[in-house]
Amino acid sequence: MVISWTKDCVAFIPLFDSSQGTTGLNDLSLNGNNNTADGAAVFNTAKDAFIFDESADTCTYALDPSFASETQGAVSLWVKANEIGNQILFGVASNEGSETDSQAIYIMGSESGQLRIYSYDGASAKYDADGNTTNVDDNSWHHIVWTSDGSTTKVYLDGNLETLSYTTGSNDGFWFGDMTAGVKSFSAGALYRNINSVVNELDGEMSGVSVFNRNLTLVEVNEIKDLGRNSNPFQGHDYYKLFDGVVLNIDMNGDAKDSSGNEYDGTISGNPTLTVDNLNTNERAYDFDGTGDYITLSTFDSFATIGSGDVTFSLWAKLDSVAANKNFLYMGGTSGNNNDYINLRFDITSGKLASIGRVGVATTDYIYATDAAVIDTWYHMVVTRTGQVAEIYIDGVNTDSADDSEWANTLGLSGASTTVIAGFRVGITPMLGDISRFKVWDRVLSSQEVKYLYDLEKSGYINEYPQERQGGIQ
Repeated sequence: MVISWTKDCVAFIPLFDSSQGTTGLNDLSLNGNNNTADGAAVFNTAKDAFIFDESADTCTYALDPSFASETQGAVSLWVKANEIGNQILFGVASNEGSETDSQAIYIMGSESGQLRIYSYDGASAKYDADGNTTNVDDNSWHHIVWTSDGSTTKVYLDGNLETLSYTTGSNDGFWFGDMTAGVKSFSAGALYRNINSVVNELDGEMSGVSVFNRNLTLVEVNEIKDLGRNSNPFQGHDYYKLFDGVVLNIDMNGDAKDSSGNEYDGTISGNPTLTVDNLNTNERAYDFDGTGDYITLSTFDSFATIGSGDVTFSLWAKLDSVAANKNFLYMGGTSGNNNDYINLRFDITSGKLASIGRVGVATTDYIYATDAAVIDTWYHMVVTRTGQVAEIYIDGVNTDSADDSEWANTLGLSGASTTVIAGFRVGITPMLGDISRFKVWDRVLSSQEVKYLYDLEKSGYINEYPQERQGGIQ
């Protein structure tokens, strides 16, 4: 999952998922820019693609979709063209009967199957530009990206930048929002213009049509290409589904309040100071000085809320020192005689980030990061527990696991449990460093979800818990 571009995808129509049917094709980016198949365009199970037969076939969006006003962006698609002829791959046109505004990328029938981009703004040509690669209509699958940063337009064919030769106009980055058309109609597989007029239809197959609200880089173009034409980058990664089961969330964005909706607000002890997080954003983390700084969650009863059930912990931490044990989180019993707990820490013996599980007065069990921890480096740490199986992830990667009875603890006893951020119980081997974005789920995140969470928080897509989920335990 490459979040740097998926979060800016405003429409993803797979055209390869038979469950989508031939009409009302869903936008899997969850932005509501759904698609409708017109004419005889149909899904073909054997070919795992949409088939266009050059007879008024097109896949259209609702008029004026959310990306119609963007002055930069990108379109990515896969196509297999079967014959020579002018064939629109993706275009936008005026839906007003008297207007001729249009803009598109297509395969040219008169120029040995080269790609061409063009735009008419009003009755005059804004630009025409031809690519340098011939025979794109060779009955083979090709990945094509058309993109603009608002000042320069580029076309990529199979991950390679095309050299554009402008026969009309110049390369000024003209994009959808620069058109003066009043109502815009967007379509794939043909140009749908002037109220029900379909021209330059595709004869071939298409899949994986994506629209973005910003330009794509060469690296991102190749990341999309390398996923393959039948890959859904949003599969299993519903943004809101990720937060199902969150019972505790301390963003540390100016305070220690719980934004999960359950109101398990933290109490700050000592004098930890607000500081920058892993994105260098001010007041998104707390800096603990190792001498009495910690946060207690006295209203969160880990025994009653989690007990021996499934649980996931997630936080970001940065060490100022690796000279002794440094505790990021303790959740469990309140005293030495009540040792049912899970602890996230820097472990001085191994020199690594680690998690500890313990039952009663029995021995403890550890799971570790792969590499030794270093100071002044932000780490994303996730620990999951189901039954007596525990796993640890560092920066989205599973580095260790255990299947031992020490993990099958109850996180304290009835009326005797505590949760401490930046300490082992209260004031014991406290944290010296920074902590940000602490979350607890009452379920186990999958490895895909852990990676998704890491990518989202690393990229800045999540800086705080989404307000739509601040409704408390459901």
